[in-house]
Amino acid sequence: MPVSGVPITEQQKRRSIQDGRSCFECVSNESSLESCRDDYRLSCGRTISKSEEFKEAFDSGISLVGKFMVIWPREADNAESRLGVIASKRTFAKAVSRNRAKRMIREAFRLNRFRLRGGYDFVIVARRKILKATLEDVVADLLKLAGGVGKKDAQNT
Repeated sequence: MPVSGVPITEQQKRRSIQDGRSCFECVSNESSLESCRDDYRLSCGRTISKSEEFKEAFDSGISLVGKFMVIWPREADNAESRLGVIASKRTFAKAVSRNRAKRMIREAFRLNRFRLRGGYDFVIVARRKILKATLEDVVADLLKLAGGVGKKDAQNT
């Protein structure tokens, strides 16, 4: 029974799986959707906010260039991957465009955080083409670039 005390109906289970809001384990074990959603949140601890951490990523000299973004991986102190997003005023003149680009990158990362290689923080710089892309395109680009993180490190060392 969920934390709220209201049991989950079969229709709610099917809808949550179809919408991608819940993982299969949580639905099949009759546990609450709230506990599953906690894993998919992009909380303060899962984001990079200190300028020193951004600088470390840029100073590493390793970058992976994609169609919609440039990823600067940084070796993390812990096993959980974190995200830092940059959408510059030079690239996106209007605040609405900058916010849309950052939202799309955050959403792609949030939904696919478990597929990414652990032990790295990702600083992602948005490119102008992201405004015309769908979320599926951004996710595909993110997964393609993030898949090459360990390989790129091995080549540069």
